[in-house]
Amino acid sequence: MVRDIELQILTPKRLRSRDQATAVLDLLCEPAYGLVPAKWDLYEPIRRPFECKDYEAILDEWGMSFLWTRKQPRCQGSVWPSRFPVHGHGWITVTVRAEGFGVEGLIRFAQEASAALEAHFCFLHLLTEPEIAFGRQNGTVGCLDPKRGRYAITLPSRKLKMRIPDLYWGTVLGQPYVELFGKERLLSAPAFDLREIGGG
Repeated sequence: MVRDIELQILTPKRLRSRDQATAVLDLLCEPAYGLVPAKWDLYEPIRRPFECKDYEAILDEWGMSFLWTRKQPRCQGSVWPSRFPVHGHGWITVTVRAEGFGVEGLIRFAQEASAALEAHFCFLHLLTEPEIAFGRQNGTVGCLDPKRGRYAITLPSRKLKMRIPDLYWGTVLGQPYVELFGKERLLSAPAFDLREIGGG
């Protein structure tokens, strides 16, 4: 089984404007996170060279999707702007190979991006075999590549409106959940490390 660490951010920002696109690209270009893209495209295969701070070609075509990849350390990601003016989420994914990737940068990216984009929900997780079976039952885990044993977690907006299907190794609960459960209750939950980020 391929062991990937997955990060997903669901933000109420639609991620369609040039300003919002630039904010996302600036986050990816922060060297401390270890996620600086090498190539990008709107669809696979991903072939176009990526240059930090030279976003004009990307911004001119920004709209339905943005895919990126790099080989060292091995990681890839995508940005899916929301197509719906209300009740939709902009969606950012990052997948890194667990072996050889410093998770500290990914944690910092999750925190900073969640705060900057006012995320409603974000998770950071490495799937285990029992979680794959459980996730396939509750509809949150799908198989990407049966031959290589690649699985991924997917949490579309409509599922999050009904329930949080699980809590992950790293989970960010945004303002709707803070309002629902209460800040004090969340900060007193029985978890290893709890913190407030981004002022709420």
